Amino acid sequence: MPERIQQILNRIVEWWKHFSTRQKALIISIAAVVAVAFSILGFVMTRPTMVNLITCDSAKQASSVKDLLDSNSITYEVSDDGLTYTVKHGFAVHGLVISLSFASRPIAFTAAAPA
Repeated sequence: MPERIQQILNRIVEWWKHFSTRQKALIISIAAVVAVAFSILGFVMTRPTMVNLITCDSAKQASSVKDLLDSNSITYEVSDDGLTYTVKHGFAVHGLVISLSFASRPIAFTAAAPA
C-alpha cells in the first residue's frame, strides 16, 4: 500500500515538473482565487438573515418583548434606540408571532421551532 501511494506522489511530482515557472505561478494564483471566492461565498451564505420583528412604541413595550424573547431562548438583535427587534429569518418564517396591544392586554407570544 505505501508503494502505491509513493507511485501516485511520484506521478504528481513529474506532472508538476512539466510546467514552466510562469505556468506554476498561474495555476497557484488561480487556485488561491478560487479558494478565497468559495470562502467568501460560504461565509455570506451561512450568515443568518435577520428580519424586523417589531418596532415598539415605548420602552415598557420593548422591555416586555425582550423578556418574552429571552424566556423562549430566541436569538435577537436590538436597534441602537432599543425599540426595534430583529430575529433570525427562520424564526420569523416558522411562526414567531408577537401581537402588541396598546390597551391593557399583555403582549401575546407564540413560537414554533424552526425547521
